[in-house]
Amino acid sequence: LRVRHESAYLGRFLEFHSSEIQRYQPGFSFEVDADTRIWFILRDLLPAGLFIAQPHPDGSFEILLDYAIPQYRDLKLGRWVYSGSAGMFEDDHPSSLWARRWSDTHDEYLERMGFAPGSRDGAEVFERPITLDS
Repeated sequence: LRVRHESAYLGRFLEFHSSEIQRYQPGFSFEVDADTRIWFILRDLLPAGLFIAQPHPDGSFEILLDYAIPQYRDLKLGRWVYSGSAGMFEDDHPSSLWARRWSDTHDEYLERMGFAPGSRDGAEVFERPITLDS
């Protein structure tokens, strides 16, 4: 469910889950612009996770946040998003997705989702091509 950055529910969700988000992505702050893509990932129509990505001029998307609430940390959400089945990137056709290193736990998750270590502008990142078909 794509939402706009000024969504009141989005603000409440981020506030409620802020300590958990900081645990997995220390230093995350909600700084977005009009181009930032924000989706609630639903499971049984419940907001099970939040995915925030920023497009870059090279055709890639930087993942600013990929968060699942504790009850839904069985990797199903991530597998669905990264398989392309979610259809989140069909309008944008990004060349790849990448995320900065946040923590060892987050790095392990990204590796399980098919990301590989790399670098961008001297920073250590994890990157993977995006698949748009399931």
